Amino acid sequence: MTGSATFAKVMSFYEVNRMAKLEVDDDLVRRLETRAKLAGKPLAELVRETLAAAVPLTGEEKAERIREFHRRCGPFTGLTAPEDLIRESRDER
Repeated sequence: MTGSATFAKVMSFYEVNRMAKLEVDDDLVRRLETRAKLAGKPLAELVRETLAAAVPLTGEEKAERIREFHRRCGPFTGLTAPEDLIRESRDER
């Protein structure tokens, strides 16, 4: 067994041990390990991603992600802003 394979086995044991402390059912741990292996990811990464996907973002977290998107990509151009559409709809009445 190579050094990296040994390290991977130790990390896998460590991750399973951490799951055991959370009192996660052995069958669930095995299914998660299988899913992680199929995805080519460490068990801990898969569990973090799964938990993150299961917990919805707060309104502020969503707003921050949108602000970050705009910082990276700039403002939208060529599109009508929602508030402009609302104003247009009100003006038509």
